[in-house]
Amino acid sequence: MKKNLSILFYTLTAILIFSSCSDDDETILSDDCYITSFTLGNVKRLVHTTTKDGKDSTYYVTYDASGYAMHINQLTGKIANTDSLPVGSRTQAILATVNSSGSLMYRYADDVSENWLSYSSSDSIDFSHTLIFRVTSADGFALREYEVKLNVHQQEGDEFSWNRLTSNSVWHNATYMKSIIWNNKVWLYTADDQQNISLFTSDVNDGQTWQNESISGCENALIRSITDFNGRLLMSCTDGSIIESTDGKNWTNIPNQSGETLYLLTASQSSIYALGNNNQKILRSQNAADWTEEILDDSPAFLPSQDITAISYTQENGNERVILGGNRSATAYPDDKTAMIWSKVISPYLPENNKWSYFVVAPDNYYICPPLKHLTILSYDKQLVALGGPSVDGTYKALEELYVSPDNGITWKKDPVYTLPESIANSSAAFTASTDDDNHIWLIVGGEIWKGRLNRLGFAQQ
Repeated sequence: MKKNLSILFYTLTAILIFSSCSDDDETILSDDCYITSFTLGNVKRLVHTTTKDGKDSTYYVTYDASGYAMHINQLTGKIANTDSLPVGSRTQAILATVNSSGSLMYRYADDVSENWLSYSSSDSIDFSHTLIFRVTSADGFALREYEVKLNVHQQEGDEFSWNRLTSNSVWHNATYMKSIIWNNKVWLYTADDQQNISLFTSDVNDGQTWQNESISGCENALIRSITDFNGRLLMSCTDGSIIESTDGKNWTNIPNQSGETLYLLTASQSSIYALGNNNQKILRSQNAADWTEEILDDSPAFLPSQDITAISYTQENGNERVILGGNRSATAYPDDKTAMIWSKVISPYLPENNKWSYFVVAPDNYYICPPLKHLTILSYDKQLVALGGPSVDGTYKALEELYVSPDNGITWKKDPVYTLPESIANSSAAFTASTDDDNHIWLIVGGEIWKGRLNRLGFAQQ
C-alpha cells in the first residue's frame, strides 16, 4: 500500500543515513535530480466486437505498452507519450519503471491538498490523472518536478469517419461537378446541360461558407479535365484546345503546337499528360503547348473514351506513378465488365518515354474496378480508392461502395473500413471527390458536402 510521505521525512532520513558514516570517511552527496527514463508496463484494453448473431460484445486484452515511448523534455519538465495508447486502454492501474538520479515521489496534479505518494516499480499508478513526479537529490538540497501525462486515442484508428458540413441549394441541380484542392481552398466547378459553368470556393479548413466567384474565358471547358500543373490550373475545352489560369477565375487559351485534339488527364512533377487524337493515344508535355506521343504496351483500343479519371502520386520508394482509368463505349464494347486501367512509372532510373502498361484483367482476378459512370480514382493512405455512379452495364449501383486497390490499380476490393455516407447511396445527383493535404476526402453530392478521414491519419502528435 502506498504511504503518504512528506518532503521533510525524506530529507531527514537521507541526512541521518549519510551522517552515520565514519567520521574518518568524507562522503560527497550528489545534487543531481532528474528522471532519466520512464517506461510503461502492461495495459488492459477494452475491445468491442460483434458476435455471430450480430450482438455487441466486449472483452479485455492485455498488451505490453513499453513500446509506447514516454518522451522526457528536461527543459519544460514534461513527460508524455507522443504515440497515444489504443482506444479503450485502462489507465487507472499501470506499472511503470522510472529511473532517476534521486529519490522519487508523485502526486495527482488536481489534488489541492498535495498529498505525495511514494513511488515503487511494483505498485500500480493511476495514470487517468495528470501526475506530478518530484525528484529529490541525494544531498537533499535540490529537487525537480515533472508533469506526466498519458495520452490515449479516443477513436479507433482504422475507422473512416464522415462529417456532413452543410447543404448548398445554389448548385445542387448541376449536371457536372469537379472539385480540386488548390492554394488552400476547395475549388468547385459546376456545369449544366447548356455548358454554363460556375465556380464556388471555400477555405480548406471551412467547407461551411462558399463564395460564388466570377469567372471568364472558360465557357467551353470540360471541367472534369481540370489539372494543377506548376502553380496554374489547366482545362480542356470541347474543341480539343487547352486553357489556363493563374487565379482559377480568369482563363486564357494556350496555343497548341501539336494540332491534336487534347483531353487533359493529370500532371506529374515534371510533365502533364493528355489523351489525343480522339482518345487513341497518350501525349506528354512540359509546357502544355508542345506534345510528345507516349509509348503504350498494348493496343490503344483499350484506352478509355468516357468517364475518364487520372491521378499522379509519389510512392514510398520515391518513384512517381500515373494512373489512368475510365470506360469504353458500351455500344462499341458491350461485353466490357471492368474499367480500363493504365499505369506509368516515372523514375530517374527509367527513360522519360517509359511505356504505359495496360492492366489486363486475368480470368482468376475477381477483384476488378467496376465500369462506373463518372469514375473517380483518388490516392489515399498509400492506396487507390475508386468510386462512381452506376456501372455502365447496370450491375453496380451509384455511390454504394468504395473500391480500394493496395497494388496500384491491379486489384480492387471492397474494404469494410472505407465506407460512404448512407444518405448518398444510389443518388442520381452529380458528384465529385478530392483529397486535401490533411488527409481528408472531400465528397460533394448534389447539395450535400461531406468531409471524411481515416481516424488514425488525423491523430495529432502530442
